Amino acid sequence: MTEQYIAQEPAQAGDSEQVIAQKGLLPCPFCGSHDTDPAFLRGYKQGDQSQPIIAAGCMECGATGAAVPVPDHSTGHEGAAAAWNRRHTPEGWQTVPVHATHEMVRCALDRGASFGAGAHYAAMLKAAPKPGGKE
Repeated sequence: MTEQYIAQEPAQAGDSEQVIAQKGLLPCPFCGSHDTDPAFLRGYKQGDQSQPIIAAGCMECGATGAAVPVPDHSTGHEGAAAAWNRRHTPEGWQTVPVHATHEMVRCALDRGASFGAGAHYAAMLKAAPKPGGKE
């Protein structure tokens, strides 16, 4: 059973820039925005007003990360940032850089690829199916 959460108040943007710099939040996986906040959503676990929760999110598109409990004597920012930064890679997929690295291009050239292997790699990424989409 999935736990549900009730939002109590939206986070204030005031201190989030400092926290973002300290925690190093990744950009939004949906819109790519760097305008992310580790305290985007604050509230309580549904049915348990004694259990505060916090979730990081995107100020641009409103996407939120997993809600995590706020430990005693803590802001909860660290847990929310860790949950936001966790990226799921579906089975059968591999996370690769957007731009071919020097080692990747050298490997392609060693295997008979022509010069311009980096451009070929970029074209393949553009044509590649996206997770959750049809191949």
